Amino acid sequence: MKVLLVDDDQLDRQLVIRSLKKSEISAHVTEAKTVEEGLQLYSADQYDVVLLDYSMPKRNGLDMIIEIRNDTQSYNTAIIIISSAENEALAIDCLKAGAQDFLLKSDITATHLAEH
Repeated sequence: MKVLLVDDDQLDRQLVIRSLKKSEISAHVTEAKTVEEGLQLYSADQYDVVLLDYSMPKRNGLDMIIEIRNDTQSYNTAIIIISSAENEALAIDCLKAGAQDFLLKSDITATHLAEH
């Protein structure tokens, strides 16, 4: 599985990568630190999953979801928002924009990632 991980926080990216390694998912992870970098990587390659932090400098995860979903080839890619904010309205907005799921960073475990 090809995973694009977009998060500006290096420790959070390491947590996700460790969780993926602990799961039984065979994943090749490409990392991006900004929405802009994530969009460039996304347009240059095909990914099965985008794990996307909501809160980043300049542009947020919702901006990236909207741009990805405007690409007609994107619907084979699952987008999972990861966030520190327990905000139901935000989660609903992300799901309406095209995310498949919204996970709290505190809930990121090998088991949760394998389920999604």
